[in-house]
Amino acid sequence: MNLKEVIKKEDALLTYYCAGQIANLFARLATKIKFLTPNFFTTLSFILGISTAILFAYNFNYIACFTLLFTLVFDCADGQTARLLGKKSQFGHWYDYYSDKIKDISLALGLAINAYHVMPTAGVFIFAFLAVAFQFLRNITRLNRQVFELEHNINKSEPTLIKKDTNQFMRCLKHSTLFKEADRYTLFIIFALLKQIPLMLIIYAGLEFCYAMSSAYLNYKKFKKFDAEKHE
Repeated sequence: MNLKEVIKKEDALLTYYCAGQIANLFARLATKIKFLTPNFFTTLSFILGISTAILFAYNFNYIACFTLLFTLVFDCADGQTARLLGKKSQFGHWYDYYSDKIKDISLALGLAINAYHVMPTAGVFIFAFLAVAFQFLRNITRLNRQVFELEHNINKSEPTLIKKDTNQFMRCLKHSTLFKEADRYTLFIIFALLKQIPLMLIIYAGLEFCYAMSSAYLNYKKFKKFDAEKHE
C-alpha cells in the first residue's frame, strides 16, 4: 500500500494539509515499532487534549496552540495507523469517539477559564456550555438520521457541496464549512493567538447553534416526508 493513501482526502484544510501529513510520519513509524498501535495514538491525543485545556486555563496560549495541533496530529495518526496495519476495531472506534467528546468538554472549560481572566463574568462559562451543548445536539440529531436511514434501508440523501471531480484544495475547503473537530481547533488557535478568546466563545456557540438547528431541520424534513408517504 502507498503510505500516503491512508491520509483521508475527505477532510478539513488543517487536517489534510498539516496534521494529516505529520500524522503520516507517525503511521509509517508504527509499521516498524510494535507498541505504536492506533489506541496508543488515541491515548496520546487524549492526554494532549486534556493538557491543552489546562494550559489554556492557565493562560499559556502559545504552548496550548502547539499542543492542540499535536492533539489533532495524533487523532489523525490513530486512523491512519489502523488503515495502514489493518487494525480497525470496534473498541478503537468507540474509544476514539468518546475520548474526543471528553476533549471537547475539557477544552471548552479551559478556554472559558482563560476568558474569565480577561472578562470576569459568568457569561464566558455560559457560552462555553452552550457551544458544547449545541455541538452534542448536532451529533445526536445526525446520529438519529443515520439510524433512521439504516432501519428503513434508505440511501443517504443529504445534500453535499463536495463533488468528486473537485480539486483537493476545494474539497478540503468545502469540508471545512462543516465545522468539525479540525475547524474548531483552527478557530481556537486563531483567536488564542489574537488573544480574543471571549469573542471566540461567542462565535463558537453561535456556529454550533446554527449547525445544530440545521441538523434538526434536516431530521424534521426527512421524518415529516417519511410519515406523509407512509399514510398516502
